[in-house]
Amino acid sequence: MTVQLLPVRAAMGSPKASPMLVSHLMFMAYIQLSILPSFLATAPRWAVIGFQEAQLTLDLDASKGLLFREPSGQTARTRTAIEWPMPFRSELPDPQSILALQRSAGNSAVVSLLMPPESREPQSPKPSVQRCPGGCAQGACEEQNPGSAGVMPQPWERLETVQRSLVVQDPTTALPGTPPRTVVEDAKAYLSNICPGTTVAPGGQVAAGSCTPGGRTGCECVCDLVAAKNPEPWKIKIDDTEGPHTEFGDRRVVVHSTRSIFEFGAWGAGKDKGKRVFAGGSRVLGHEMCGHAWLKEKGKHPADSEKEKDGGRPGHDPTVALENKVAQEISGPGTALRGSFADPHHGESFFRVLISNYPKGERTVSKLPAEMRARLNTLVAFLKKNTGIKVDIRGHADRTGNAAVNKQCSKQRADNMRAFLTGQGISRSRFVFNVAVGFDECPAAVPGGNPDCRKVEIFGFSHAAGSESHR
Repeated sequence: MTVQLLPVRAAMGSPKASPMLVSHLMFMAYIQLSILPSFLATAPRWAVIGFQEAQLTLDLDASKGLLFREPSGQTARTRTAIEWPMPFRSELPDPQSILALQRSAGNSAVVSLLMPPESREPQSPKPSVQRCPGGCAQGACEEQNPGSAGVMPQPWERLETVQRSLVVQDPTTALPGTPPRTVVEDAKAYLSNICPGTTVAPGGQVAAGSCTPGGRTGCECVCDLVAAKNPEPWKIKIDDTEGPHTEFGDRRVVVHSTRSIFEFGAWGAGKDKGKRVFAGGSRVLGHEMCGHAWLKEKGKHPADSEKEKDGGRPGHDPTVALENKVAQEISGPGTALRGSFADPHHGESFFRVLISNYPKGERTVSKLPAEMRARLNTLVAFLKKNTGIKVDIRGHADRTGNAAVNKQCSKQRADNMRAFLTGQGISRSRFVFNVAVGFDECPAAVPGGNPDCRKVEIFGFSHAAGSESHR
C-alpha cells in the first residue's frame, strides 16, 4: 500500500535536527490508499489520515511496516529515512471513517486504528535515522545535528501535535488588478501581521507562528484556532462582495482583499473619541478571527453580541477589546483605538468608498474619470447584494474660489451622488445623511487646486450609530 503525502503543515524532528526539520512549517497529508490484493481487492480510495513534513512518501507494507522517505529531489544534507517494523492491519476501515477519526480524536488515534493490537506499543530496537545517505560531505551531517543521538520521536508523537483547523478558502483565486496576486498571498500577509511567523501553504493550510505561552494575543488566537479539534476547520474567506463578518454555523470569517475599493473602520476612543478610525486588512481579520471566531471557540463569545441598543451593540465590547489588543500589537501602543459602547457612536463600524478627481468646477457623476465610475459600479453591486447597509455621503471641494462657492459645490456633489445611486436602484430610504464639507478638510491650496479634495466620500454602515448623524 503506497501513500503519497502532499505539503500543508509540519512540526517534526528533534530540536537539534536540520533547519528543515525544525521549521514550524507543517504539512497535511492527502493520502491515496491503493490497496494491494494481499490487503483488500478494492479500487483505490482517498482519505486523510495524518500529517508529515515536506513531500514525503509513506510506504505501508505488511512485511516492512512503516517507512518514511523524502523524495529524491531533496538535498542530500536533509534527506531522512525512517524504518519502522510494524505491519499494519490487513483490514482497513472506510476512508471517510479514518478522516472523521483524525479530525475528532487526532492522529495518534488513526495510527492506533491502522496498526494491529499486538503492534501498538513501540518495539525495540528504536527506529534508525539515516542522515545524508549517498553524498554528504564528511562531517556535514554532524554539523547539521551536533550531538544528535540519531533517534527521532515515535510517529504518533510527531503526528499528534499537528492539526488542520484553520485554512484559507479558495487560496489560488486570483485577485483583480495588477501585479498578479492571489487570495493566499493576502491571507499570509494579514496573518503574519497578526502573528509573526505564521505561514500559509499553497493549498491554504495555516501554520501558526510562535505559540509561546504569554506571548502576543494575536499569536495565542492563531495558535488556538490552528490547534482546535473540530470536524470542521475554521475558514478564512477573502471576498470583496460581502462585508467583513463571521459565520459561526459554517465556521468562516470573511474579510476583504488588499485590492478592495472599500476602506473599513469604526468610531474611535480615547484621543480619537468621536473621530473615524480606519483599520487595515490585518486589523479587520483580527477583529473577525480573534474577536469572534476565537471567542466562540473558547466558549466566551457573548450570546447577545449582535443585540442592538440605541443603534449600537453593548455585547460587542469583548470583541472590540480583542481588536484593540491585536491592533496595538500590529501598529504599536500609539495606534488609534476603536470605541466601546460607552463611547460616541458606540464604537460602531463603517466602510468608506472614496470617489475623487472631479474635474475642476464639475459636480456631476458623468464627468468623473473612468476609474472612478468603475468604482461606483462596484459600489452599486455591493449595495444591491447587501441590502441592510445604510449610507452617508460627504461632499468636498478644493480651496480655489471663496468659501461660499465651494460649500455649494460640495453640496451639489453629494446630492448628485445620492441621485445617481438611487437612479441605479438603491432605495432612497437607505440614505441617512448628506453633508456639504466645502474645503474645510482640504490641505492648504496648491497651484491649480487639489484634485484629491474634489471628491465625495460614501460611508456605509449596518448599525445606526455608525452614521455621522447619530447623537
